[in-house]
Amino acid sequence: MISQSTANNFADGIFFDYIDEIHKVAVKSFEKSYDTNIEKYCTSIIWKNFNIVEEREWICGDSTYSIILFDLKKSYQGISIKPLKRDFFIQHEESFRETFLSAMNLLNRFEKQDALIKTFVKNIHPIYASGEGHDTSHSDPSLPFSIFTSFPLPHEANISLRLLESVYHEALHLLLTTMEHQFPLSDSSENETATIYSPWKKENRRLQGIIHGAFVFKNLFNLFEQILDCSVDLSPFDKSYLIKRCNTISNELEMTKSALNNPYITDFGRQLFARLIK
Repeated sequence: MISQSTANNFADGIFFDYIDEIHKVAVKSFEKSYDTNIEKYCTSIIWKNFNIVEEREWICGDSTYSIILFDLKKSYQGISIKPLKRDFFIQHEESFRETFLSAMNLLNRFEKQDALIKTFVKNIHPIYASGEGHDTSHSDPSLPFSIFTSFPLPHEANISLRLLESVYHEALHLLLTTMEHQFPLSDSSENETATIYSPWKKENRRLQGIIHGAFVFKNLFNLFEQILDCSVDLSPFDKSYLIKRCNTISNELEMTKSALNNPYITDFGRQLFARLIK
C-alpha cells in the first residue's frame, strides 16, 4: 500500500524520493496476480496474444535493457501499435542501439530521472513511427513495466533527444498509473461526455487523460530545462530543439488549465494538477 503522506508528497512534486516505494507496490501486485517472480517479468505473461520474435540485451553502464521484437495475433483492446519487423530492425540495429545508448547516457547524468527508467522500464518493444520525423510511443495500464516506442532513423534530426523523450514519457505514465490504482485522478462517475480538449492528442479527452498528459509533459519540460542548464555538450541544433520543445510544452500546459475546475477531479488529482499548471 502507498501511504497517504507519500501521495501528498507525490502530488506536491516530490515523487522522485518515493520511486522505490511505488515500484515495490507495482512489483507486489504483479507477483500476486501472475504467481511469478518479478525477475521473470515479460509482456507475454500478461498479453496472451503477444508473441516474442527476437530479443536483445543492450548494456548501458550498470543497466541492461531488454529490447524485445514482437508480433500480435490480434489487436489488443483496440490498441493500434505496429510491431517493427525483424528484417527492418536488423537492418538498422546498430544505429538504433547507438541512439538508445546515447539517450540513456545523457539521462544517466540526472540521477532521479535515470532511476525512474531503471526501475520501471523492463521490456522495450520497437514499433513503427507514424511517419518519418515523427515519434510514436505507447504504454498500457495492464503492463506495469513495458513500453513500446519507435526508434528515429539515423538520417533524421535530434534522434537521441527524441528517443530519450519517448522512453522517459512512457516511464512517467507507468509511474502515475501505479499511483492511480490507489489514488484515482478522477471520480469513477465521470461523465464520458464531459471531455476536455487535449493539445497533445488534438481532440477532446476525458479528465484522466488530461492529467496524465500534464504530468508527463511538465516533467519532460523540467528535464529539458535541466539539460539546457547543465554543462552537457549539445549541438546548436539539439539546443534549439530543446528550447522549442520547452516553449511548445509550456503553451500546451496553459491550454489545459480549465481541467482544474472539472467537477469529477479528485482531491489527489486536483492537488497534483494544480502544481503541474503553475
